[in-house]
Amino acid sequence: MLGRIWRWFGRSSTEQEDLRMFFEETTGMCFQECVILSKSRLLGKTKNELTEREKECIKKCTERKLKLFLEVEKAILKKVQPVSNQIQETHSV
Repeated sequence: MLGRIWRWFGRSSTEQEDLRMFFEETTGMCFQECVILSKSRLLGKTKNELTEREKECIKKCTERKLKLFLEVEKAILKKVQPVSNQIQETHSV
């Protein structure tokens, strides 16, 4: 899912900048949520490597947040579309 969304972002970078920023912020939040700074990390024993568990947690967290974002977007479109249709009908009369 993440790869598909990322390819979609790449199609029109200027039009999708807000969405790209959201994706980056969401991934960052998930990173902070999933990666536990243990003593060994603080001492530098595991340099720049995530465990498989941490990687999976970040991926699932990001997918959950993106899914929620898409649900909100769909709900907004359902509300906006009828209003848009009413405006078009008013102008065509």
